[in-house]
Amino acid sequence: MILNQSSLISPTQIDIEALKELLTTTVTTGVNKQIVENLNGAIDDYNQTFTTGYDFIPYTTSVFYNGIKQRRGFDYSELNNRTIVVSFIPSRTGIVDDLQIIYEQDSTATGTVIREQLHGVVNNVNQVFITTYSYQTGSLAIFCNGMLLAKSNYSESADKEITLTFAPSTIGMYDDLYIIYNKF
Repeated sequence: MILNQSSLISPTQIDIEALKELLTTTVTTGVNKQIVENLNGAIDDYNQTFTTGYDFIPYTTSVFYNGIKQRRGFDYSELNNRTIVVSFIPSRTGIVDDLQIIYEQDSTATGTVIREQLHGVVNNVNQVFITTYSYQTGSLAIFCNGMLLAKSNYSESADKEITLTFAPSTIGMYDDLYIIYNKF
């Protein structure tokens, strides 16, 4: 098949909301607890093995390297239910690399996993946003324009409130903020 210019999809033909829904859907059985944390291990220009704080359910992990989601099987692998081995070498030279993980932990004592837009005004000034429901402390995964924010970029202020360390921008395109969390 020969492709010509008219057979290619233009950016205006892509449904951005449908694409975002596809890329960010979280599936849960209702008995699993979502955990968001920094991977444990030395970032020393050598180490490639990291651990989680809790046992995870196999194949539920998502590893983020400096906010960018990595591919399981290519960029990292699950050695056992608590150990991740990355195929790259995180660096401490200059700005220290950030490694975060989102995974599911088998638990019958948790609420529903919620994925939603953060509520608040995006106006180059506001830094305070809220969720629809109260969240479980430590369960937040906040994304800005599709990139996972490091925990140093926000604080859990109250049961529904989150304070960012920056004001989302309206310059050019509005910054898109969404969150995944465990409902309290």
